[in-house]
Amino acid sequence: MEFTGIVQHTNGPEAGRLIRWLLRTLSDQHQTCYFPLRRKVWYTAGYCMAPQYGRRAFKTSTTKKKKKNALLQAQRTAALRVIRSYRTVSDMASLVLAKIPPVFLLASSRQRVAESRKSGNVLSEAEKTKEIIRQWQCEWDSTDKAAWTKRLIPELERWWFRGPNQVSFHIAQALTNHGCFQKYLWSRKKSQSPASCHFPTEIDDAEHTIFVCPFWDEAR
Repeated sequence: MEFTGIVQHTNGPEAGRLIRWLLRTLSDQHQTCYFPLRRKVWYTAGYCMAPQYGRRAFKTSTTKKKKKNALLQAQRTAALRVIRSYRTVSDMASLVLAKIPPVFLLASSRQRVAESRKSGNVLSEAEKTKEIIRQWQCEWDSTDKAAWTKRLIPELERWWFRGPNQVSFHIAQALTNHGCFQKYLWSRKKSQSPASCHFPTEIDDAEHTIFVCPFWDEAR
């Protein structure tokens, strides 16, 4: 399968049908709602594993930014469901919060593993993970997306090993600045003003709510 076909398959209805089938196979009643880590496994399987079979095509095709973005958009669908975040959250931010590395990095890692086996120098899981995170950090540092999330999570290695395995719906809002903040709602034409409901002279966004707003002093 050529690269374009792989992306279309990953970003198309086939991946969605695969995920729904996996979830039905897994679930009792509402089981996926109470076991978010299990949901992450299945969403990752549906959107990430299939294109990795085309890793040889990826090796020569993912150097172009347009094709990388196509893959990220495909993964973004899965990541948003894992973290249960707003659909306006960027691909880079959603993947970081979901702890799902970009699929082109996973495919590249598999290619390196295959080559290392041929040479007799088998890479350990720790080495593979470290290299994926290193490359992911380069992508994270260079992106112009997710400015607020990058400010809170500058080091992916620390987030990967010490951060929570799953973020809640409300934590995702705080870490993305996309949520029930007046500034965000105003930008989506869902509010008449970006000002705080408690202090009208202040703009209500994630930074104001988490760090500044006196109304939440006791909760802090």
